Amino acid sequence: MSDANSQSSRPPCPYCQSEKILKNGSTHHKKPKFLRKSCGRQLIENPQKKYQTEPEINLIDKLYW
Repeated sequence: MSDANSQSSRPPCPYCQSEKILKNGSTHHKKPKFLRKSCGRQLIENPQKKYQTEPEINLIDKLYW
């Protein structure tokens, strides 16, 4: 019964819209990861993408070369 409740709180797949999602561990930031059964992709609920600033990009280029 608790499995049905936890299934409904999981986000649907943004690629295939499938509701068949399994919990698949967690990230190193302790955020839960999910595996989509239909397309095989992984999903992190509420991802927060970080972008590099222009000074950071310049520093990376300088250190790389």
